[in-house]
Amino acid sequence: MKIFFDAVEQTFEQNNLYGVVDDLYSGVGTQFIKCHSCGYQSKQPSKFNDLQLQLENMGEQTEKNESIEQAMFKYLCPEVLEGDNAYQCSGCDTKVTASKGFRLDRLPKILTLHLQRFTLDYTTFMRKKLNDRMTFPLVLNMNHFLDEQKQNDPAQTT
Repeated sequence: MKIFFDAVEQTFEQNNLYGVVDDLYSGVGTQFIKCHSCGYQSKQPSKFNDLQLQLENMGEQTEKNESIEQAMFKYLCPEVLEGDNAYQCSGCDTKVTASKGFRLDRLPKILTLHLQRFTLDYTTFMRKKLNDRMTFPLVLNMNHFLDEQKQNDPAQTT
């Protein structure tokens, strides 16, 4: 998508129209890590042009996402860092259990969802295409997925 957006943006800039792609397709989110001991949070705002949703969630058990909503909840569900993968907290100055994740702060006017339909088969170490069914609603209510503080602001739900 990045190559496509760059080409479109260059075409618009030649006609003195700047920022059209960003205005239509760019959203803002926050990558975060939150310490479970002292509550310290590390936050990094980031822009996105699309959300890459998994058809299968790899982990201890392979879990299939049957709907766009389920894939969105899994995408935004924080990962717990613990044990060997513990987080070095700046506030506690030690390795602690923490949550790491991504929050949506502002959605773009046109939201692009990229379904990742390929996975690695660990028995053959070959890529395989997933042909599993994934349902989607006619209207996707994204209010459920926005940062809680932003949910009550109607200007953020465009």
